[in-house]
Amino acid sequence: MAHDTTHVHKSNTKRIWTVFIIMSVVTLVEVFLGIVKPEFLTDTYFISLKLLNWIFIILTIVKAYYIA
Repeated sequence: MAHDTTHVHKSNTKRIWTVFIIMSVVTLVEVFLGIVKPEFLTDTYFISLKLLNWIFIILTIVKAYYIA
């Protein structure tokens, strides 16, 4: 019985760049919102937190997903 010992290496370069771009865009949105702090997001509350805080929480979870 002969075993085929050749292994095919699949490059994940495209996937890495895609994740990098997604995380960069999410970070840019976070920074933009942190600097501008739109009034409608800081004056609106949802479940006792400002809407802006909820957006930051959601964007952080999105980034955590792509890190994992």
